[in-house]
Amino acid sequence: MAGFSSASPAIDLAAPGVDIPIAVPLSTQPDGLSSGTGTSYAAAIVAGAAAWIWTVRPTLTASQMAEVLRRSARDLAPPGQDNDSGWGMLDVAAALRTPAPPPDPLEPNDDIWYDLPLGLPNAGAPPITSPRHPTTTIQGNVTRIEDPIDVYRVWLPARGGVTAGVTPAAGVVLRLWSDDTPSVLARGADRIGDLLATGTSAGALRYRNPRRTGGFFYLELTLAKGVRSVDYTLTVSSRPPL
Repeated sequence: MAGFSSASPAIDLAAPGVDIPIAVPLSTQPDGLSSGTGTSYAAAIVAGAAAWIWTVRPTLTASQMAEVLRRSARDLAPPGQDNDSGWGMLDVAAALRTPAPPPDPLEPNDDIWYDLPLGLPNAGAPPITSPRHPTTTIQGNVTRIEDPIDVYRVWLPARGGVTAGVTPAAGVVLRLWSDDTPSVLARGADRIGDLLATGTSAGALRYRNPRRTGGFFYLELTLAKGVRSVDYTLTVSSRPPL
């Protein structure tokens, strides 16, 4: 890696940035060509590669495109993801053939405030279950650094319950939060009061609403520590009281 490159856990991938051919004013170079060095040139190469791949694969969403670039990168030393090169060197040929992860249609949904951007009931992202549609199945993806948490609004009928299941169960954690939780990142007393249920190691979660009124609660799906990425299928069912 070039000595001027930044190192960070948020680095996705690497691209050439040394002695890159560039266009310059004719007043400085008669043929209008020179060479430059820097991360700005590497970024431009990645952007151009993404445009190329998107032209060939126009059905990819933005989040799918980013994940395809990460998954198709050619690993550099040391093996695996690292702070210098991310997941490796940009590889356009591999990106053209790398399968896309499932679409994640409700992104961004990294916390409750993404679902309710103004803090208003029933604003923001639509709930995935409701009184008229109590059952749903949705696909998504969680990725370390970029998108480790997905949050969904789910309906709980009065005195009724909710059942949720995620596959694969390995690598992800399910949690159910109260309808007045400000954030799934809450800690201390707020977390104790607002965290209603945690899923099992088999990816199953059940909770019964003790209230006399129904409401929208928050289902969190988060990436487990040490796991890079998981493509998941989430099934949620709200059931009336027996």
